[in-house]
Amino acid sequence: MLRVVLYGKFVDLAGEPDFALKLPQAEMSVEEVVSLIAETRGDLAVELGKKSTRIVVNDVLDVTGPRLTDGDEIAFLPPVSGG
Repeated sequence: MLRVVLYGKFVDLAGEPDFALKLPQAEMSVEEVVSLIAETRGDLAVELGKKSTRIVVNDVLDVTGPRLTDGDEIAFLPPVSGG
């Protein structure tokens, strides 16, 4: 199982701060995981797929091209504004 962790407005969209996701393949890309989430949580997946969303895989921010497997953790952080 992949652990999906959400922050900010993503928690509101999902109704929970995290959830487990069963991977249908041994390895999946971030894009494939977002597509998998879209199958059951379409509104959330649209937001997660935006370019401004920050992605953390196994505590590493802004990784490029990771392959996710069972036991991994992916976190989605919404854009932050401020002044």
